[in-house]
Amino acid sequence: ETNFIRNDAKKCQLPEIMSKILHDLNIKRSCSIPINESTTIYLKVTTVHEAPRLVSDHDVPIFTASRPACTPSQWDLTTQQILPFIDGFRHVAKIAVEADVEVSLVKECIRNMLYYGIVQLIPLFLYSAVYATTPEIRTLATDTHVQKECISYVARQGRPRPTFRSIFEMYCSFHLSNSVRDVCARTNPHSLGIDERKLVQYGVMKGLLRRLHKYPIDLKRAADSTSKIKSVSKYFDGAHSYDDICAKTGMSYKELDDILDKDPNVCVCWK
Repeated sequence: ETNFIRNDAKKCQLPEIMSKILHDLNIKRSCSIPINESTTIYLKVTTVHEAPRLVSDHDVPIFTASRPACTPSQWDLTTQQILPFIDGFRHVAKIAVEADVEVSLVKECIRNMLYYGIVQLIPLFLYSAVYATTPEIRTLATDTHVQKECISYVARQGRPRPTFRSIFEMYCSFHLSNSVRDVCARTNPHSLGIDERKLVQYGVMKGLLRRLHKYPIDLKRAADSTSKIKSVSKYFDGAHSYDDICAKTGMSYKELDDILDKDPNVCVCWK
């Protein structure tokens, strides 16, 4: 509109403008360069994130930062509707029911928050679940800042703060032959002032623990199965975990265990 490029008298300003843009983008990752009274150049370098993975019914979203840092007014109405139900323990299907939002919309909202790093996905907490420590447990043993953060996170409200020793010993009790219930029976976290749900949650978020999932595999399809078993046996292909099957069918883990125990043709793969 101002013919800035065509005006030979103004062209001489271009090297200075380009130099200013380069400097500001490198230093501040943004620039605001006034050209004249009516024109200003606004540029910003944005971080390009990888496309987040697809969200499943059994995934549990949890905020990566403190809840107040996520301002509800910044999000669309559907996201605002589900935000109060994101607590690190409710899975996607449960959030959809309690927030009265279509589950497909909940998945898209959470996937959008995943893209911006607002939430991360963790496995559903169950006392029957099995976890194992990872090599990252060494970070907890040596980093005092992580230790203090962990103590604050896993402390049970209304109880004296737990010692780091008791927390670390409890983490080291997780291995392939122990469920969360077994670990709690052995260590009695309540008496130590430890919230076992928060301890597992923190461990998964920080990569100290990894969840082992059970995948049923039907070695020989049974033609004479009951209708209830047929409705769930389609998931016994080694690609669907217990979490996934129970979230899709509404079954409890005990009900699924009972079905599998009665079928000699089904084996369970842990991974």
